[in-house]
Amino acid sequence: MKVQYIYYKGIVLWCIVDYNVIIRSELKILARKERKVGTSLKKGKQNIEMILLSILMDGDYYGYQLTQLINKYSKNLIEIPESSLYPALYRLLEKGYVSDEKVKIKVRQQRIYYHIEPEGYEYYQTLLDEYNRLNDGIRNILNKTEIVESDNLGELKGDS
Repeated sequence: MKVQYIYYKGIVLWCIVDYNVIIRSELKILARKERKVGTSLKKGKQNIEMILLSILMDGDYYGYQLTQLINKYSKNLIEIPESSLYPALYRLLEKGYVSDEKVKIKVRQQRIYYHIEPEGYEYYQTLLDEYNRLNDGIRNILNKTEIVESDNLGELKGDS
């Protein structure tokens, strides 16, 4: 029995067995040419951006408030240090996904409040879609779920 695997960024998209295409569940969306999905596990920057945009959808916050809300909502499982928080906020500002407003609180002190812009909502949805697709793919791998139409699983695993 002839077995051929087709990969996209290290993920098996198709397994061709005797010219029958077997598509793994939930990963077929990655095959669409019109919308390539970044499925790298090294998307830490985008994960932080997604978290920040999610919180900013609830209201305007300044940096310290954002770190406290991240800790609170994650039940202290996620802690984003200032060395990662502010570069992510500055990237979002540069791209126009958030805006900032300086508010004077004392004579020489001011707080910078961040506000999500309409483009930020769209970017958040894009990041969330990519995150969900990646998690679905990882979940499938961890649960070893796949659509297999073969009477010999050993050959699909490369034990021919």
